[in-house]
Amino acid sequence: NPARSPSVQIPRKSKDKKRIALTHEQVAAVVEPFDMKWRPLILTLAYSGLRFSEAAALRRKAVDLDRGQLRISEAVTEVAGRLSWGTPKSDQARDVDMPEFLVSVLAGHLDQSVGPEDEALVFTSPLGMTLRYRNFRNHWDPAVVKASATDKALAGLTPHDLRHVAAGLMLQATRDLNYVKEQLGRSTIQATERYAWILDDDRRRNAARQAGGSRLSC
Repeated sequence: NPARSPSVQIPRKSKDKKRIALTHEQVAAVVEPFDMKWRPLILTLAYSGLRFSEAAALRRKAVDLDRGQLRISEAVTEVAGRLSWGTPKSDQARDVDMPEFLVSVLAGHLDQSVGPEDEALVFTSPLGMTLRYRNFRNHWDPAVVKASATDKALAGLTPHDLRHVAAGLMLQATRDLNYVKEQLGRSTIQATERYAWILDDDRRRNAARQAGGSRLSC
């Protein structure tokens, strides 16, 4: 078989390039079915781009309300039923900017639901324990089913998808791929270019609006 020759380079299987982009209104629709306890977490995921493992490891001392930033230096995942603590996937700490409304949301959450200790976890299970992704899905999946009943675009949305949602919203606001890369903790700009289609869509919409305006003025 010629394809078995060492000189023949077999194309790599392309990675999932699922395009996920939600509006602010759609994010609000996702949040609506959840109990109040979960809403600060979901908004943080949707507007900061944190990985679930980073949000689960976030501590009070890492939330700088004055600067409007989150210091991401830890992550926690479940491996074979046990919690494994370590550094973020990028192995580097980073500061993540928060929009003003999220600063207010987290300020209220810290005041009402988080212990005063610097090491207190910001987001916990209903029993005050470290969040586990699989357990959180028991709350997430039914709520998303409710949300998708009125908006089919939300069907099948996962907590990790909110990271992509955040990237899209950041890119629409800043139009700066390098900024989004830094916020997400991506290692290369190439890893962030998967979101460039959002800018292309914006350009097409703007061009269509301008063309329509030109025809109306003729």
